[in-house]
Amino acid sequence: MKQVLLLILSLYIFSSDVYSSNNELPIPTVKYDKNDKTIPLYLRYGYTDSFQFIRDQLALNAYPYEKTVDYKWGGNTQAGWDCSGFIKYMYAQFNMNLPRTASEMSKLGKSIDMNQLTSGDLLFFGSGSNVTHVAMVYYSEDGTQKIIHCASSTGVTINSFDDNTWKNYWSKKYLFSKRIVGS
Repeated sequence: MKQVLLLILSLYIFSSDVYSSNNELPIPTVKYDKNDKTIPLYLRYGYTDSFQFIRDQLALNAYPYEKTVDYKWGGNTQAGWDCSGFIKYMYAQFNMNLPRTASEMSKLGKSIDMNQLTSGDLLFFGSGSNVTHVAMVYYSEDGTQKIIHCASSTGVTINSFDDNTWKNYWSKKYLFSKRIVGS
């Protein structure tokens, strides 16, 4: 009798939504009230990973500066930024104090491959082992992965990994990527 009950129970579990084909239990989806201050902000906005929430917010906060702030060598304010001044400013909005130069920033965080990039990750550029430029990964509204940075020729700008500026210039100077938040 025990064997029959176990067989029936097994059939029920394997044929129901309780057990999926990849041996994982389904993840319940919970909708939180965005105005409920007792619930962490990242949960209120549908995130299950607080680090990913912060990385996405970093990139979203950077987006409005495209084509509105010019490049200024050594600049670290909204009156004008250089590449590292821009990135440092964006991270400071989340109380994260990064070093002042791209070279110093490149020593932080966890190295990641290009295929692992997500919003807020940093890309470093230069020649040989000399880091001379930094950019942040950004996802546009259509889900296209891009970089946002303050370049000397364009000021704060966004480049797609598919555009000619990336293909003909930045990809040739790309050195490596780092994840600062959640590394």
